[in-house]
Amino acid sequence: MRHHNDFFKMTEEEQDIFLLTDNEELDDKVRDFVYAELGFSRDTNDHLEMLEANKILLHYDGIGPNYFMMNEFNWDEKVLRFKNFYDLNEEDHNYQENAWDEDENYEDYVKKPLFSRMNDWARAEIDGEFNYINLFSFPIYVYYALEEAEIDWIDKNVPYDLVPGPNDGKREDAGTLFDMRRDAKGKEGWLEQMQDFARDWISAWYDGCLYDEKWDCVFINDTSGKDFDGDPNKEIIFGSLNILKEIHIKTFIEDCHRLQGDSELIYQFRDNALAELTTALDEKFIEVQKTPPNVVKLKKKMKVVFADGALEDMERIAESEYDNDGD
Repeated sequence: MRHHNDFFKMTEEEQDIFLLTDNEELDDKVRDFVYAELGFSRDTNDHLEMLEANKILLHYDGIGPNYFMMNEFNWDEKVLRFKNFYDLNEEDHNYQENAWDEDENYEDYVKKPLFSRMNDWARAEIDGEFNYINLFSFPIYVYYALEEAEIDWIDKNVPYDLVPGPNDGKREDAGTLFDMRRDAKGKEGWLEQMQDFARDWISAWYDGCLYDEKWDCVFINDTSGKDFDGDPNKEIIFGSLNILKEIHIKTFIEDCHRLQGDSELIYQFRDNALAELTTALDEKFIEVQKTPPNVVKLKKKMKVVFADGALEDMERIAESEYDNDGD
């Protein structure tokens, strides 16, 4: 390694610890070198340029035979303390449940027993090729599909636009008011009822299968080309909580391949849930259409004020397809 000559003298365990240990000065040198060799700016938001850099940097950031790494996670030497993904998930679960329990806005919150919270981004080489990876528990995987189906149903049956309200853009204190309203062409009441019904239905469905030990396998689906203009992408879906005990960080890809099941199982399960949602929405809409279309429930309004510069920051984030932290 050009910037750390003793790296290849280390044992494999020492190399893992070294790669996972935060070293900002060395990280910058390595990333500067890679981007310079490729002729790219470190500030690039071009997804093809970032893809090429990420392919190379994965060998610096990842560990194990497939150079596995997780995004949006404390990816440091502490991950090595987890025996498997079950332990990792348990720590995340306890952290989140404690946060809810200690939140003064949720005094009546009751802690939930352990369930799979897998909902992460990762990267690895699969069959020798770089891949972005989405990691899901099977309830979360279907939950996202149900949310997309709800949006499509609403667009078809009660379409609406977000339009500026009377106070949008007005100055208040040291910020700017954000006031956007839903315009459903006089059917705002129907829109509200259907959105509320869909949210409740999807939440009930999700809660109903949180503790199902559905399959003792994982599903690996190739989703390349569906997002980000053709970037290589896989989604890995865990069929149960207990299957996480068989999956380890360093051998993640190898373990998932060993435990891989037939994706038709999860596809059929998802499609059945989507069909149930569509039927429920259609039946509810027949009932809703018997009510005045423009009557909206009175709700306590929440004032949203953006601090100066916040909108510009959000626009910059929206322009980037990935988190450009040099990886």
